[in-house]
Amino acid sequence: MKASHLSKHEVVRRLKISPSQLYRLLDPTNYRKSIDEMLRLLTVLGCRVGWSIVKQAA
Repeated sequence: MKASHLSKHEVVRRLKISPSQLYRLLDPTNYRKSIDEMLRLLTVLGCRVGWSIVKQAA
């Protein structure tokens, strides 16, 4: 969030969520985050997300 220079209030406004929802997304001990929520947050923060799928070694 620091690198985006957006305030928490502005991120909440852009995501159309409550401040408590944002704090849950930012909480590293909260493991109940959906991929959709994280992608929306990262998009608002100006991040690009890429996926890489690699087959495990046998």
